[in-house]
Amino acid sequence: KSTVIIEKNAVDWSIPHVSACQGETVTLQVNSIPGVLAYYWFESEESVDTLARGASWTPPPLQKSQTFYVSAALSSGCDTGRLPVSVHITNFDAAKITLIDSGTLSSSYLSGNEWLLNGELVSNESKLWANQTGTYVLRVDTLGCVSSDTLEFIATVEPTDLKDIKIYPNPVNDYLNFPLLDGPAQVDIIENSGKVCLNLARVDLPPQQKVRIDVKGLSEGTYFAVIRMGQRKKIIKFIKAE
Repeated sequence: KSTVIIEKNAVDWSIPHVSACQGETVTLQVNSIPGVLAYYWFESEESVDTLARGASWTPPPLQKSQTFYVSAALSSGCDTGRLPVSVHITNFDAAKITLIDSGTLSSSYLSGNEWLLNGELVSNESKLWANQTGTYVLRVDTLGCVSSDTLEFIATVEPTDLKDIKIYPNPVNDYLNFPLLDGPAQVDIIENSGKVCLNLARVDLPPQQKVRIDVKGLSEGTYFAVIRMGQRKKIIKFIKAE
């Protein structure tokens, strides 16, 4: 009388243990061997419900480490026992940008930081002074797992104090110069009588650009430059010399 012996642990794992970062997708796989009709995946060693069928299976993204089990149906009519495959998940706190004040961005990590502005690396520090408008991205590598956070930032400029605005030279012969301003402004040149000089009225000053006005056509005398920026207004007296 002959006896046929069936090897019940005939399944050979190609990746017996898998490591991943939380939320990542992993694929579990066994090597196909002759005589295997099908593979069955289970949540635990005792569970009845089959999660999937096939030599490979991709579970939903995992947030913690977990062990799954697989068995194989053999052409001999037997099946193997359930073999474990462990998935080790690295847990971490996702990178987060905090706006400390009007222009300081802070990372939730002290080290491992990469700050990018519009795709360009600008710093590796834990804090960043944001002085430009754009898209700021924080990337942090934690135990080989990379997370990121994004912030659309609009840089604010301290409003110009019109009390300190001066025009020069004064007296002026040919060109009247205005300093840099933080935004568009309107300038009116008014005669001492109160009449607006039509040829020089309502000049728009682009932000962050010096402007000078040709006053060679003005007669000698006293004039006023009226500068308006939103609700702010400044009147500056100047002398037109010959």
